[in-house]
Amino acid sequence: MPNPNPHTGHRKRMDEKVELIGLANLPEHEQLEYMLFQIIPLADTNEMAHALLDKFGSLGQVFAATPRELASVKGVGSRTAKFIAHVPAISGIYERAVMGEGIVLDSVEKIGDYAVTLFRGKTAEEVYLLLLSANGKLLRHQRIAVGDEDQAPVYIKEIMNVIVASNASSVILTHNHTKGNVTPSPNDVDVTQKVAAALSSVDVKLLDHVIVYMRKYFSMKKENLLMFM
Repeated sequence: MPNPNPHTGHRKRMDEKVELIGLANLPEHEQLEYMLFQIIPLADTNEMAHALLDKFGSLGQVFAATPRELASVKGVGSRTAKFIAHVPAISGIYERAVMGEGIVLDSVEKIGDYAVTLFRGKTAEEVYLLLLSANGKLLRHQRIAVGDEDQAPVYIKEIMNVIVASNASSVILTHNHTKGNVTPSPNDVDVTQKVAAALSSVDVKLLDHVIVYMRKYFSMKKENLLMFM
């Protein structure tokens, strides 16, 4: 008589365990294993979860890895690698959903908290505009540039086109750094002043330029680096 498969019923038992104690209370390898259930319908994901954690060291580092790095782990296909790499962005989407549509960005803290969600899992610099109504209500955010690890190009003409199309009364510029600090570079300050000057010519205010790294942010307004208000 063949030996019973030790994995038979494993997913059902994991479902019951999550229901009983909650996903957040599982050890890291089981958290990852359970997430992989959602993208891999049949295969045993326990071994894959262990292999990912062995290679990258922690769940946070797994989520910070690029799809190419993830796909180098045995058994991790392209679709699975992309799913894992998108988890941080999914968390950002959730955070913005909790904040609610039409949030009023009327403080440095609110602006910073919102900006941080836009850069979850980003490995290259990106630049966004936050477009606001006359009463400070967020109309939408718009990505205007994607660069490399060190810099993303910002074009005044593109910014102006976005603002005209949105009918925004004021805007906030935000971008991320990828190398451990939120201190603005001389180029960051120069670009900010050029954008502020261009916007002031059409009676649109640049309220702030917020630089993000991980959960940290730097407000140029707070640090008195905005010449035009």
